[in-house]
Amino acid sequence: MKIELTNTREIRAEKFVAEKLPFLKRTFLQKLFRKREIKVAKIPLKAEAKIAANSVVEVFLPDPRKFFSELTGNQIIFEDKNVIAFAKRAGLTTHAGVGTHGDDLRSCAETLLNLRLTVVHRLDRATSGIVIFAKNAATARKLEEAFRARQVFKKYFAVVAKLPRENSGEINLSLKKVGPKMEIAKIGLAAQTFWKVVKRFSNSTLLEVEITTGRTHQIRAHLAAVGMPIVGDSMYGKAQDARMLLHAGELKILDYNFSAEIPPEFYEN
Repeated sequence: MKIELTNTREIRAEKFVAEKLPFLKRTFLQKLFRKREIKVAKIPLKAEAKIAANSVVEVFLPDPRKFFSELTGNQIIFEDKNVIAFAKRAGLTTHAGVGTHGDDLRSCAETLLNLRLTVVHRLDRATSGIVIFAKNAATARKLEEAFRARQVFKKYFAVVAKLPRENSGEINLSLKKVGPKMEIAKIGLAAQTFWKVVKRFSNSTLLEVEITTGRTHQIRAHLAAVGMPIVGDSMYGKAQDARMLLHAGELKILDYNFSAEIPPEFYEN
């Protein structure tokens, strides 16, 4: 696959390509330079080379469907004529918004796979796991209706900074948006979360979490409210350098049943 990029100012080659294709993994971008797959006027560029203004930069990529995970860090887990499902990596938004510049899963998929996709649900930037997109309007309507009617099964996995006495529990606390956060409120949106222990570590616990409602930050706010903040969640827990350990591992909707393997870092506690 060849992607042509035109720059408007003199700029270092690696910086320019990273700005234009921000969803590419940095390690893979460096590999493209080493393999002489980034060129101007058919001349291979080095990463540190300066590109003159108004140059056309050609980026040659391997088959995006076959190498999607290696290129972007995200995995295609299912595709048919109506939907495409990914295992999204942590640190990437589902779709473009304030503060994003093409560094989102939908832009990534549309650019590399030559698709037009409709967002029907979202995961937080810091959350990894299953994200599905609709390929046509009719499927988008069906999926959106199923999400609104709660005709969907969702299973998450979270590592929490506590060793709970119980092996399972249920949280029924209403939530209200206050600034960027969701807070527990007597008058708010009803929310229900179920959790059970999967594995206990020395200072943390891996939980399986199911939700019957899909409120913003529901799992993060609920677990923090009962004294089990998610490891790496700086908004509802303690500021940490590690990624937030929350993963969307299973999703059932309409006739689809998707699953995404738990990342290895969830067991490294």
